[in-house]
Amino acid sequence: MTDVTHKWSELRFEFEFSPDDVDLRSDEVNVLDDAFIGRLTVSGLPDAVEFDSVPLLGTVRTLARISTSLAHPRGHGYLPNHHAADRLDFARVDDSIWISSTSTDDVSAVDAQVVLGALEAFCSWALTEAQRRLPWLRTDAHFVSWFGVGPTTGEHVGDEEFSARAAGAPPLSATSLRFGFEFESNQGDPCDPDLNLLWHVATGDLIVTGPPIDLSARFEFIPLLNVAMQFHDIAARLAKPDSFAVLEFTESEDQLVFIRLDDVVRITATWTGESVHIGVHTVRTALEEFRRWAFVEALRRQPCLEHRNEFRRLLSDYA
Repeated sequence: MTDVTHKWSELRFEFEFSPDDVDLRSDEVNVLDDAFIGRLTVSGLPDAVEFDSVPLLGTVRTLARISTSLAHPRGHGYLPNHHAADRLDFARVDDSIWISSTSTDDVSAVDAQVVLGALEAFCSWALTEAQRRLPWLRTDAHFVSWFGVGPTTGEHVGDEEFSARAAGAPPLSATSLRFGFEFESNQGDPCDPDLNLLWHVATGDLIVTGPPIDLSARFEFIPLLNVAMQFHDIAARLAKPDSFAVLEFTESEDQLVFIRLDDVVRITATWTGESVHIGVHTVRTALEEFRRWAFVEALRRQPCLEHRNEFRRLLSDYA
């Protein structure tokens, strides 16, 4: 996900069904995850995106949540492809929605109304087609509770609460930014060659503060070196105007989203829905300072890392 290089005015979601091989009446079958498996194709971008073996209704529920979020000026969301470790990211920027696939470096800007219209059309078609193929769905308690009043409802926490979270508080401006780290007490043995440095070594909470806002990710399991490596790439991407980057977490679907417009970066934490606007120079400086500190601190705490080839390679590429 780098700078926006394409602008498009069309978008289309299509679904090709695969033969169902499960008894959808079984109590053990999850209608969201097991019914109507097929291929989702998203066209109208520089390269069509295809997700194989995805469940139609589960996909509709995710897209409906994305649509709800993108209706707000700072909305964002993503559609995962669990079978290929790929996903499609969406971020609302003014009257455009930036769309990118993790399998490419392209970010396409599409008119927001085009995206919202395509999402609504697909969700509406999918729910109609599902009920046409399985008429008993109209009386299925789970189906009705998820989709009973339209494709943009069904979130378990309730649509009003989800919409409020998607909108978040109005964006605040900050003049300073600090990334810090609080290590959890129970750490894996960094000298163990079988322990993945980017997953299980030097884990804890990522502290993100830009007074008056606190976007800290207190997940405990966050691996320090993984964050430092990503911060290196994010800082490089934010050097370009109109750029877009995301910090991903190893064991959570939440994200820290960075969107640069002119000389300002909007940082949004998906776990709170809150955003802050900070100058790009301040953001890039904070990212780089944390990256350098992270490798020095990891080695100070665990000197045996110096003897691990993986750590030496990380030092060479990112420190």
